[in-house]
Amino acid sequence: MTYKCMLADILEEKCIVVLNPERNTYIKWKLPSPQTSKPLILKKFKTNFNSYMIFQLDCTSEIIKSKIFIENTSETETRKAAAAIWNSAEESVKTEYHNLNLNIKSWFVKKQNVVILSVVSVVDCC
Repeated sequence: MTYKCMLADILEEKCIVVLNPERNTYIKWKLPSPQTSKPLILKKFKTNFNSYMIFQLDCTSEIIKSKIFIENTSETETRKAAAAIWNSAEESVKTEYHNLNLNIKSWFVKKQNVVILSVVSVVDCC
């Protein structure tokens, strides 16, 4: 399938819009913030994740919600569609997800440093 995936400003919010010309349908979702993405990423991936994996979570969720974007909404087919959509995405979409990925990873690093400092402080005091 051929998809068109682009970044759009809708009512002053950044959104991802994906067109499926073969089925004459589209899906869209608001570009997530690091704060809204962190809990889901922690639940699904712990610390090993990348830009595509974050995109895949958002995209497959919207494909399943739409029920008509693709014919077969099995897990395998939605993942295949998400991969094809990512491959067809404009660079601006990939850049936004790359920035989101970096932002979330920096939060994880800060969080881990706080835990490490806390453990060192406890060890030093005793």
